[in-house]
Amino acid sequence: MATLERPKRAHAGGNIARLLDEEEVADEFYQTAYGGFGEEEEDNEYETEESEDDAVDTDFDASEEDEVRETEREAAEEESKRKRKQWIKPARPQPVEGGPKAKKPKQTPLPNLAASEDVTEQRTLRRSTQEVSAEHQKRLKEARRRSRHAQRSRRPTTQRKMTQQQMLEEAKWTELENKASLEMFTRLEEEKKQVKEKKRVLKGPFIRFHSVTMPLISELEPSHDRTTAAEPAANSVPEHPNPTPSEQQQQQQQDQEQQHYCRNFLVFTDTLSYPSAYFPADRPPKPKRSVCHVTGLPAKYIDPITGTPYATPQAFKIIRSRYVRSAEEKCEKRLLQLSSWLEEKKRKKQESRS
Repeated sequence: MATLERPKRAHAGGNIARLLDEEEVADEFYQTAYGGFGEEEEDNEYETEESEDDAVDTDFDASEEDEVRETEREAAEEESKRKRKQWIKPARPQPVEGGPKAKKPKQTPLPNLAASEDVTEQRTLRRSTQEVSAEHQKRLKEARRRSRHAQRSRRPTTQRKMTQQQMLEEAKWTELENKASLEMFTRLEEEKKQVKEKKRVLKGPFIRFHSVTMPLISELEPSHDRTTAAEPAANSVPEHPNPTPSEQQQQQQQDQEQQHYCRNFLVFTDTLSYPSAYFPADRPPKPKRSVCHVTGLPAKYIDPITGTPYATPQAFKIIRSRYVRSAEEKCEKRLLQLSSWLEEKKRKKQESRS
């Protein structure tokens, strides 16, 4: 494709600044939809309320703002791509003054495939932009709904002031409720007292032990000087004259220093069997200490075969030798009895044959 040559213009490049300014202008949709999304420096109609819930909502607000910024950036990129792909008609060359007109070369008509592709692409881009805008609007509605709900929940609940008559009516109802609850608790306490386990009483004879401390009582010796009540002794002095304060203090100190001793008591309920049932007189006899039959010393061991106690190994040998001797004697005696019985039987057989 041949390039067209044209002379350089004096005002070439003068519109570049204007085009750059137009690029910086924001999209008309974001300035007009829903009253515009631009932030005002001084918005006196809305006042924020600081509360503890703001710290909880910061994560949700941050995520929503990130989603809105991401959606705006994607929409701006799609719009810039669409603008870059639009076809711009080339400028016509202006004829040079005073010179011959240049002949236009004949151009063969070409099928307008690029234009159809651009239109299809523009429609696709517009459809995608519409979808992005719809999604963006949906997110904004959801964000506004959440913010309204958060503001509504953060509003302080003002308690309605009651009149004197209303306060008296409420006091009457409160008194009735308190009386009913008091009656219920009283009834429950009475039921608990009835169900409460009674103290178990021991039935049958038993022994009770008491241990107490008592002051030591000293017995006074009887006086040898006896006087009659009618004629008291001339030199007699009253035993307890009026004590002075110092004597009272001494008496109190003596009372405090008085010796005490312990007294133990056993209380028996079964008086008929006392004392034989509690303190039996028949004690078991003490076991007799075994003595060695050989040495006469206290036996430490017992022979398991004969059951004879012994004290030394020599005594054990003697006991075993006596046992063996007595066993041999018994065996010889039995053998003699057996031999005599056999002879008697043999003799009887011979007599019966003859």
